[in-house]
Amino acid sequence: MVGSLELVVALLTGAILIGQNLARLEITAMVLIMLALFIKQVDVKTHHKALVYN
Repeated sequence: MVGSLELVVALLTGAILIGQNLARLEITAMVLIMLALFIKQVDVKTHHKALVYN
């Protein structure tokens, strides 16, 4: 989770320091990374019964 946030910060900082404009694909990638941070991960060890189909 922290690694994803660091990636977004690195992309933004690098673009600012170099003075480069961000392309649409780069912005889309950063938005998708930020959305992925909000997806709740299921702990398989504690919720394994919910994942088993009878």
